[in-house]
Amino acid sequence: MKKLVGIALTAACFAFTLSSGAAIADESCTVEGKTPAAFTTALHAGDVLSVVNLPGALKDMIDQGCDDDASFDAVIDAFNHPAALDRYRISKPNTWIVDSFTLSDTTLLALLGREEQPRRLITLLQDRAEAGSPEAMTALGILGSMQVSDWQRAPDYSRKRSRYKIRADAIRSLYSGVVDRFRIGNWLRWSTHPLERLYPDLAEFAEIYLEVASEKGFAPAHIIRLTGEMPEDFSPCSQDRELAQSFSTLPEREQIASDILNWAGSIIMESLEPIHRVENRTDLHEVERSAMLSPLMLGRNSPHAAAARNLAFAYADMRSNCQLGTQEQDLDYGIRNIEQAHKGLRLSIVAPGNLTSSDIGFRSMVFALFIDRSHNESGRHYAAARLIQPSSDGWGGTSSRDALVQQFSRQTIVEAQRLMAKRGFYTAGIDGIPGPRFSEGLTRWYNYCTGSPEGARDDELCISSTTDLYLADWAYPFVRAPLQDF
Repeated sequence: MKKLVGIALTAACFAFTLSSGAAIADESCTVEGKTPAAFTTALHAGDVLSVVNLPGALKDMIDQGCDDDASFDAVIDAFNHPAALDRYRISKPNTWIVDSFTLSDTTLLALLGREEQPRRLITLLQDRAEAGSPEAMTALGILGSMQVSDWQRAPDYSRKRSRYKIRADAIRSLYSGVVDRFRIGNWLRWSTHPLERLYPDLAEFAEIYLEVASEKGFAPAHIIRLTGEMPEDFSPCSQDRELAQSFSTLPEREQIASDILNWAGSIIMESLEPIHRVENRTDLHEVERSAMLSPLMLGRNSPHAAAARNLAFAYADMRSNCQLGTQEQDLDYGIRNIEQAHKGLRLSIVAPGNLTSSDIGFRSMVFALFIDRSHNESGRHYAAARLIQPSSDGWGGTSSRDALVQQFSRQTIVEAQRLMAKRGFYTAGIDGIPGPRFSEGLTRWYNYCTGSPEGARDDELCISSTTDLYLADWAYPFVRAPLQDF
């Protein structure tokens, strides 16, 4: 009997060891804490983070010690399934670029021999392009040029364009475990991008796609075709001086300028609609209202907000013949119109985002200068002074900021001195002269509003987001009212 019990206990222990080993193996082959089967279901239902991509998922499994081919195949097949196509924003009709996560997924799928999803995606774009969609034409144009070109280019590649490419050595360095585990090292030495190998004519037709999309009046295609830059990177007053000459001689330059503003404006105004919906709700507590009006939440309503915001500012730059910066410019775009420049500037400053980022901070200062110079309302000097605060981090160095400050009227400087004096940031005389103490005060004001542990973001003296600006009573005559008739 004792022998029988011993055998039973041994068998039970053995079974427990096996089951424990299986559990450990399963745990090492998870993605986001889910088994491959559960992850597949969640991925196809849209219940996983949008930033979870195939290379990252496989690398996480490898780092956990997973060595089960079936589990790897299940995750790869999950990304290669038709149901996963919806997770890529390309499934939306107005999508005009294949984003970086989609590109990394489709590139790796092609390297792994899973060509179905890349083919589905490109076929979808081609069908839409043939049906006349300028957005699809632009997406194919970008894909066939910027996104697949220079697959193995030297390290001195264009910094701004590089983020739209999947370079072979980047895959090796970021996902070295994936490269070794799936033995795709040799394929990384291909002279062309994997997607270009699937569609050899992609690069050849890219220029045609962009040209036709531009002819249809699609603003992003205008920028890419004329400058070789992406809309969110285009800076007409600091990059290619030859563009001014070529643009000013274009017979259709006014129409192109109009297309740029109309496209950017429609995207930005659409992104502002949720603000009005939240404002009109009476069932929300203030905490809930603030959360729903945060830049992060509002930004999700328009995936093209960054490009639209930059194009609106670029339009203002072009309309002012590059007079919005701190340096003298001799560029002439042939479309000078200060009132229109102000319109583009208003749009760029209220597009959802964080006002304290360096690029928007600079625009805030320029917008303040426009209000100071171009308005007659009694509150213009106070409004201009308030708009100096988000840019007080010294973008481009305090010397650049202080050079622009010197262009403000004494009345606006007085208002800024009074505001800073309320919190002890400025202790010199209220005289309208922006000296060294004023510069120090601006830095302290900015630091207080962005880095104070005492909750200064809720202080009435601080603006933290474009939503704050859009909703502010003091800014209404200069921001919201003029946009109502856009």
